[in-house]
Amino acid sequence: MKIVEVSTSEQGKTWVKMYYGFYKNDPNFIPHIESDIERIFDPEKNKFFKHGRATRFLLYNNAGELIGRTAAFVNDRTANTYKQPTGGMGFLSV
Repeated sequence: MKIVEVSTSEQGKTWVKMYYGFYKNDPNFIPHIESDIERIFDPEKNKFFKHGRATRFLLYNNAGELIGRTAAFVNDRTANTYKQPTGGMGFLSV
């Protein structure tokens, strides 16, 4: 598997839309509102970024096919309140 950090707007669009293909045949699938998801990762619109960081990743198989996405979050105010520095993961779709 290849893990690629989202660093371009093109990759960001792929990250937001990638799960559509996974669930296209699921009659119960209700897509997220894309602008809501994009706002989560926009430092100008999400106050979390005043004291935290987030990184998005695209996941590819060995053939170069997109197989998933995820995001990692670190809150600098609370990450070191435990013996083991702690962050979070979310938006996992595989």
